[in-house]
Amino acid sequence: MTQELRLIHRCKLANINVPAIYHVDKVNNTIYYEYISDLNAKRYLDDNLSNKEIESELAAKAAETLAKLHDLGVVHGDLTTSNMLLVHKNNETPRDMELYLIDFGLGFVSSLPEDKAVDLYVFERALASTYPNCEQFLEKFYDSYTRLSKHSKTTLRRLADVRLRGRKRDMTG
Repeated sequence: MTQELRLIHRCKLANINVPAIYHVDKVNNTIYYEYISDLNAKRYLDDNLSNKEIESELAAKAAETLAKLHDLGVVHGDLTTSNMLLVHKNNETPRDMELYLIDFGLGFVSSLPEDKAVDLYVFERALASTYPNCEQFLEKFYDSYTRLSKHSKTTLRRLADVRLRGRKRDMTG
């Protein structure tokens, strides 16, 4: 719980959208957060699968947030669309959304490209298991991530190695 609190505080200081912490109950091991939205990126994608503009905007928002997170030296550890909350600020257009990250329970601090690559690989796998035709989403995501992250080249190079290891593990069980 302490690590999760530190990561959220670190993100807040770097202007990465995460819920505010209202109270920490150490006796019951519970953190009380700001209520953000009950709309997570998974449900939003489910409801708008045929809308390429929405898919593209969400991919760009996710990439922007994860590029900032990784450049800060934070690895989320459980990147899924269920751990991304969406808030519309002024109207219902995808461009107007803000993306918040939640659930840093498996997160940690690391500057290693390997750790960031594994984070991205977990996101890819989670996305592919829910949306088998997510190639365009990932293409837009990685275009934006490459442009926005200071260390994207080394991270994405490592991601290629992580994918190979993952495929090998899938084949051998």
